[in-house]
Amino acid sequence: AQKTKMMGSGLFLKDALESTPPTDKVTKHQYQLLYERYFPSKQAPADSSFLEVGKKALYGQRTSARNRMMARYFAGSRAGGGNFLEIGLGCNMQYGPGKSAVLWKKYFPKMHVAFLEYNGACVKRWSSTMDSLNISVYVGNQEYASTNEMVASKAGDSGYKIVVDDGAHTNTAMRTSFQIGRA
Repeated sequence: AQKTKMMGSGLFLKDALESTPPTDKVTKHQYQLLYERYFPSKQAPADSSFLEVGKKALYGQRTSARNRMMARYFAGSRAGGGNFLEIGLGCNMQYGPGKSAVLWKKYFPKMHVAFLEYNGACVKRWSSTMDSLNISVYVGNQEYASTNEMVASKAGDSGYKIVVDDGAHTNTAMRTSFQIGRA
């Protein structure tokens, strides 16, 4: 239990818990256990050098295996740029949409953050916040290949460095997004 808690403690968890209420990614679920392992290599705060980001990501990690893994990811990363996509804006969440949008913009300040959301009316109501955060939200059903093709084309030749699928929560939808996204 102590090792699991240590693995999930880091900048992502800290940033997620600072919003009120915090996103369900760290309250109901424990996604920080996965995110803290892989996302620091893609992060680059606007006021930090790549080396400083690396030091922050590696700080507090106790096992040599974890440190080797982080070094491997840092070696192939450019400092923070690129495209990020989350499928699902959170329109069905009790606290309302966009909690993770705020979190991702804070955690990945140099990445272009985009979302795919099924509920067009919700996206329309949320558009002023979306504009203020400088994020893109595409409306469509992730179960349709045409929707996934449209979203993939928006990333251009560089594609998405990170995709978080928190959308339909069905195997069919996830498989369609994965197959189209890697094509």
